[in-house]
Amino acid sequence: DNVAVTVQGNTLLIKVTAENNQYFRNFSDDYRIPKDASPEDITAICRNGVLTVSVPKISPTSVAIEESLEEQEGSFSTSIRVPGIPKEKIILNRVNHAFKMIVEDSQRQYEYMFYTPEQVDVEKVRAGLKNGILTISAPRVAEVEHVIPVEST
Repeated sequence: DNVAVTVQGNTLLIKVTAENNQYFRNFSDDYRIPKDASPEDITAICRNGVLTVSVPKISPTSVAIEESLEEQEGSFSTSIRVPGIPKEKIILNRVNHAFKMIVEDSQRQYEYMFYTPEQVDVEKVRAGLKNGILTISAPRVAEVEHVIPVEST
């Protein structure tokens, strides 16, 4: 009952209150959640005075590339020059806020990694290729606090 674990954006907050306990003191700390982690799936268990927090990784999700993309006002977008490469030769994978672009054809092979801001709805990301420019766009969202129930056994 004295342990609180919450997620705010990309930060994990842990607070322990030690009311009426002469052996322990209050504790509070925050930790940065890795970009390839799933904040919604974090679990916490407190057993025999030991708090265990599990932060699972996210599997990559493929992003379809359209012929072109109209940018929406108020959304995040970034553009990458990929001259002479058809969309069929571009693989775009997303792991939370990290994107990995892989280009492979008979003449070249390279990878490019970039990150979006935390306030982007990555579930609604879209990508378009037009005139050798790959544009990736996603709507912005408000940051939400997520409370993680702490189980005790």
